[in-house]
Amino acid sequence: MVKFFYCKCKFFCCDVSKICAFREILTKKTIGIFVCINTFDKMLPILGERTWSLIISPPEGPEFICSDHPVTINWKSGRKGPIGLGLRETEVFFPLSRRAGFYGTFEDPLKEVVHAKPGNVATMNRRVMFNAERHLFSPLESFVMWIKGEIKTIKLGDVDYLPMADGNKNMTKGR
Repeated sequence: MVKFFYCKCKFFCCDVSKICAFREILTKKTIGIFVCINTFDKMLPILGERTWSLIISPPEGPEFICSDHPVTINWKSGRKGPIGLGLRETEVFFPLSRRAGFYGTFEDPLKEVVHAKPGNVATMNRRVMFNAERHLFSPLESFVMWIKGEIKTIKLGDVDYLPMADGNKNMTKGR
């Protein structure tokens, strides 16, 4: 049920069309919120079926990065094509902090707590970066990423020019 609130301010009382416009905007935004809540309620049990592991980065580094879209999902086999959170043979990863991330899978679970090697952090950072839409966040001026079979150190200022998974070169750093 959508509730509307009456406001006695001069702006709304002086023009009925403005009140209707305000109600229309409020209704659209509220419906969007309900859609998100309903989606979350349906996704939570699916995510709960995964076995989750806490991934800890090495104390001496490197660290996880974050982005504006930090939750990543990948096929375990590297296969291409449509992917979803409820599909088997997939891995979900998202950073919790610069030193910790969550990793979930349906099959072949890892230990509850995994102390990652630098290559593991570089792989997860690659996934987070490729999933970013516009912004990357790092506590340091550089981060590690897995590129062409090896760990590379990337400076945040160089991110604009890295080739993306789809071959494009349009990645932007946090602007």
